[in-house]
Amino acid sequence: MRHYAYTLFLIFAAINLSHAQDSEIGGPLEERIESQRVAFISQRLDLTPEAAQKFWPIYNAHRTQEKTLQRKNIIRPKFEAMNDDEASSFIQEMLEREQELLDLRRELMGHLEGVISPTQTLRLFHAERAFKERLVQMLKRQRQKGR
Repeated sequence: MRHYAYTLFLIFAAINLSHAQDSEIGGPLEERIESQRVAFISQRLDLTPEAAQKFWPIYNAHRTQEKTLQRKNIIRPKFEAMNDDEASSFIQEMLEREQELLDLRRELMGHLEGVISPTQTLRLFHAERAFKERLVQMLKRQRQKGR
């Protein structure tokens, strides 16, 4: 959970910080990240043209919903200043958001059934995780260069 939250924080921090640099870099960072994600997943899934035509609209709709839910996770209160009631309430909210993400993933699996194979679905989940890990590593390297 901490790794996931840290990953999301890094991704959104990079996106927010990059908006000031976008004109220098040559385009919005978020669009470049998404295009790299598409290429990465396409390579890993090895979709036929027919499957790709069905897969990408489903996956893109899922990503839009997922990003909306993930953005709700960004606002974090200061844990040190919380009393037990506030902490308990925050934990409940956090678990509800995690359940929403899990429900969304299950919904994606249902929509992908018959479009891609179960093996390809597993490769998709692995590719998503691997892409996030690469993105985090890239952001760490860029941050170290900036020091």
